[in-house]
Amino acid sequence: MNKQEADILNILIQFPYLNQRALAEQSGFSLGMVNRSLRYLQELGYVTAQMELTQKARKEMEKHHPKNAVILAAGYGMRMVPINTETPKGLLEIHGEPLIERLIRQLQAAGLKEIYIVVGFMKEQYEYLIDLYGVKLLVNMEYAEKNNLHSLAKALQELGDTYIVPCDLWCRDNPFSRQEWYSWYLVGGDKDPDSTVRVNRKLELVAAEGEKKGNHMIGISYLTKEAAAGLKQKIRKMLPERRFDHSFWEDALFAEDGIGVPVLAKMVSGDDVVEINTYEQLRELDENSNQLKSDAIGEIGRVLGVPQNEITEITVLKKGMTNRSFLFQCRGERYIMRIPGEGTEHLINRRQEADVYHTLDGKGICDEIVSINPENGYKITKYIEGARVCDPGNPSDVRSCMKKLRAFHEMGLKVDHTFSLFGQIAYYESLWDGKPSVYRDYAVTKAHVLELQEYLESQPKVWTLTHIDAVPDNFLITGEKGKEEIRLIDWEYAGMQDAHVDLAMFCIYAMYDRPQVDALLDAYFAEGCPENVRTKVYAYVAVCGLLWSNWCEYKRQLGVEFGEYALRQYRYAKDYYKIVKERSRANRVERAIIMAAGTGTRMRPVTLETPKPLIRVNGVRMIDTVIRALQKNGISEIYVVTGYKKEQFTCLTKEYDGVTLIENPYYDTCNNIASLYVAREHLENAMILDGDQIVYHPEILQPEFTLSGYNAIWTDEETDEWLMQETDGVVSSCSRTGGRGGWQLFSVSRWSREDGRRLKKHLELEFEEKKNRQIYWDDVAMFCHFEEYRLGIYPMKAGDLIEIDDFSELCRLDPSYREWE
Repeated sequence: MNKQEADILNILIQFPYLNQRALAEQSGFSLGMVNRSLRYLQELGYVTAQMELTQKARKEMEKHHPKNAVILAAGYGMRMVPINTETPKGLLEIHGEPLIERLIRQLQAAGLKEIYIVVGFMKEQYEYLIDLYGVKLLVNMEYAEKNNLHSLAKALQELGDTYIVPCDLWCRDNPFSRQEWYSWYLVGGDKDPDSTVRVNRKLELVAAEGEKKGNHMIGISYLTKEAAAGLKQKIRKMLPERRFDHSFWEDALFAEDGIGVPVLAKMVSGDDVVEINTYEQLRELDENSNQLKSDAIGEIGRVLGVPQNEITEITVLKKGMTNRSFLFQCRGERYIMRIPGEGTEHLINRRQEADVYHTLDGKGICDEIVSINPENGYKITKYIEGARVCDPGNPSDVRSCMKKLRAFHEMGLKVDHTFSLFGQIAYYESLWDGKPSVYRDYAVTKAHVLELQEYLESQPKVWTLTHIDAVPDNFLITGEKGKEEIRLIDWEYAGMQDAHVDLAMFCIYAMYDRPQVDALLDAYFAEGCPENVRTKVYAYVAVCGLLWSNWCEYKRQLGVEFGEYALRQYRYAKDYYKIVKERSRANRVERAIIMAAGTGTRMRPVTLETPKPLIRVNGVRMIDTVIRALQKNGISEIYVVTGYKKEQFTCLTKEYDGVTLIENPYYDTCNNIASLYVAREHLENAMILDGDQIVYHPEILQPEFTLSGYNAIWTDEETDEWLMQETDGVVSSCSRTGGRGGWQLFSVSRWSREDGRRLKKHLELEFEEKKNRQIYWDDVAMFCHFEEYRLGIYPMKAGDLIEIDDFSELCRLDPSYREWE
């Protein structure tokens, strides 16, 4: 039998035969199709000439009884705000009857006794159905982070001659039957731009490729054993792959290249089966539904002084990490209602939040508050039209938001309460009710983070009202580039604290790596971030990472999962503790070695008379900028390695205290490995620099350092300079020929006592024993013995230091040299 013949036979089984015209109306087929189907059913011996079922038909019916049903009821039903804060979607009532109970009764009326319900969100509210209807509950604890493909997977072994039913449907007539002759999926006649399938003339479901719109996918399906076997195989292949975490179960049913599992279309009109997705759809279907009497809607009505039917166009907003919010319209104005999320009564002091908003009122910092209820946490704000959130990957956005954040911090606002980082770490842990952490090494990680408390207490602070949750999503940007207006929203965690905590919070929410953290600090401190402040912010990253990790563990116990975000927070606690400890064990530069022996052939004709480091650029010798910057950083023991026209450098010993000249007799036959070789007795706790560069910002020669390593500038552009890559702050590789996307090495490096000794040994090995004299000295640590060093990177900005490579560059910086051309 084909689909049409099976449908006609099913109608004859369920209803007494009147005439062919009545059959056409019941089936939706043409009269001609009905006639052809009846003739074929007679030929098969299933019906008599009087249209009565034969014994053969009755025997065949026994083979086609549905075995069971799976109702999917695990999800949040996010579009049902504000109702879903009080009632799971399957228990919404239409005319006093819960949706899921109506579906269960319709299934049981069709002879189904084996009914499975996959639950997750508010799963306890479905428990009564076990006693009332004899159903079985299957629990999907991944409902918060994965879509319903993973809910159906919980019932995978039960599939076969099975109905699959979403819990949020209201069916006027019973869509289920005691006999099912083929696999089908229920679709509507209405077109839907989001649908991936359409119905062809043969009533087959085909991919909607090239179609502007497919048929509306309702979600009820029936799968025979054969079809279910194919579906199960497909789902098992999809489950391990993270790219399917957010997939619907229909994505397994309908393959990307067409129909994955053979199913036919079953058509239904929009009035017969209604999908309840939103508050307003529920109101339209049953304006007297008990669920419409929501506390949140009542709050809006009271605050705005309007009847509830004037609260319209309710639309869910993105689910926040703490709360749920929805957009609505009332009398031509749009607003946002914030509803506290699960367990927030333990996390947020709503009276303190109200005090913060009172302090911010009228200062142009936050969104416009219509009302905030300190008892239940409901908050109504004016909707900001045309706003977007900060893109943490957009440097322009980040700079603008950091400028706004710093301006807020510099206002020095005060409130009466403090946000205690370490107090909150302990408090969130206490909410676990004695359950151990999900992380095996939590005790060690916690102990490490608590070690940072004494260090942080000793650091200078900018003590002011601090947002605490100053994450990219809480910066709302309106207006065109250059004329942006920025508002900071969601101040529920705000309190008195060091303003620099906000920088750490932004970084860990954006899941920045270390170069991105440093870039953010440079955006906030446009004048340059002091290294002690940088270390302090690193410590806050570790502390805040553990704080939010503990918060995520509490929310996890409430059934709210945060996936990778939670893992990354715990990782921040561990990684940045190590970074802070390394920086706190910092070495200090005691001496400097300036390389000044070369002939500077690319700077000719100027270097025919003057060694390159002694060339004046706009009136100042290049080596003077290096020496003065060193002295400004307290580095006074300075060795200058000379060679070419060495006699011209003697003036330096008279002009600067602490300068000593070292002659390199090999300067004209060897590469610069010879210059460092002759100065090898001075490498411990040393800075090594080239004398032919101009230092514009002395702070780049700061003497405190952790790892031996190089000053560098991040570049996304193509370069032929040496280019380093790093992992967790340590150089992992270097390219002599450059490339794109990496840290461009500059001729400023620091060497610890241990690495200085090591470098001395390797210089002697390469220069004396191996006679390897035509390499750069940097080759020794970076390539010849790379595995024996752990080199770091000290970021600079373009313009902090300039290396003049040739005569043309010199002319660009100082046009007076053009007369030499």
